[in-house]
Amino acid sequence: MFYEKIIDLITGIKKNNVEGQFSMFKASSDEDNLPRLKDFSQSMKLEMEKEILGIYASGHPLDSYRSAIQINSDTSTVLINEEGKNNDKVKIAGIIKTKRKLVTKNNKLMCFASLEDFYGNVELIIFPNVFSQFQDLFEEGKVLAIEGYISLSDVEEAKIIVDSARKIDLEENKRLYISVEDINSENINSIKNILRRYKGKVPVIIYDEKSKKPYGVSKDMWISLENFDNLKIELLNYLNNNDNKIIVK
Repeated sequence: MFYEKIIDLITGIKKNNVEGQFSMFKASSDEDNLPRLKDFSQSMKLEMEKEILGIYASGHPLDSYRSAIQINSDTSTVLINEEGKNNDKVKIAGIIKTKRKLVTKNNKLMCFASLEDFYGNVELIIFPNVFSQFQDLFEEGKVLAIEGYISLSDVEEAKIIVDSARKIDLEENKRLYISVEDINSENINSIKNILRRYKGKVPVIIYDEKSKKPYGVSKDMWISLENFDNLKIELLNYLNNNDNKIIVK
């Protein structure tokens, strides 16, 4: 129906032009009769950009996962293709763009998938013993952290033989920043003990106001945001109850 109205409008304008009866006001009136369509979602816009232009123009589907991608990767698709060596162990994170299941001669399921990061794509090969453990993760649109090793050949681009996979949570893209007067004060041990009770995936950065330097804490002190309000109450006892000394972003 929408396209039919557009065709009728164009046909009418052409007819008026031929007859010398074109009116700007009439054209405006016809245009006003067109249906008001909802704007596309950001993800849909990005997919259309990639399909039409060959690139993402206004952003990237992984923008909201940028920090988590960096944390869960020790390489990238471009480095794998340009510098990767056969059997190199790698960790890489990205979004699953395509997947294709295959039944082996032994009647077991395996999978081929394409993983995209900020730089390009790499093919994943998931053999039956691994696919049976992680098959629920390998769905188009899911953001995964992959571990495996590089497989090279003379006639094809590099591939990754997958050993394990894990879904990336958006929580991993957050950081907790804590500002303390002196990182060598007695309160620091109390703060660290509190952090250990709220274990999770969110990295913690402690800013030392005295030296004006940030310090990352070890993973055993990374926190979960699930009970953040309780965590914040406990931390404020050692931060002069100053809300500005605790920031999540």
